[in-house]
Amino acid sequence: MRLLRLEIENIASFENVTVDFFVPMLGDTDIFLILDAICLALYGTTPRIEASVDRTQARDDMPDAIALSDPCRLMRRGTGFCRVALEFEAGSQRYTASWSVQRARKRPDGKFQKKVWQLRDEGNGIILTSDREIAEKVQQLVGLDFA
Repeated sequence: MRLLRLEIENIASFENVTVDFFVPMLGDTDIFLILDAICLALYGTTPRIEASVDRTQARDDMPDAIALSDPCRLMRRGTGFCRVALEFEAGSQRYTASWSVQRARKRPDGKFQKKVWQLRDEGNGIILTSDREIAEKVQQLVGLDFA
């Protein structure tokens, strides 16, 4: 697998970042952000989130509370939308893996909506949207599962 380009919007404290893996400026980029974003695009989660010891779930008296293990927590404060998209090559094929989530009406105080996780084969335009299918295809392409 060869990484080509990574786009990050409203993840952690970063508003809008694009990493071109062919430009030798990675020394100036927050490596943890890159790792989080790559994992989020390919696997729908990150090591930081998975390592969370407290698996607190939302409670009735806190309707907008989300579990500490939920990647939605990576959304930058004060925003209503976040997204990562990773372009990569596996063999001679190009793919784009993307993950996004938004709050209702993209308002910072809106309720979290369902995440959108996709894997697009750029050669034939096929888009996978099932978590299971994406996980299986990514493992096949990359040679690694999330663990």
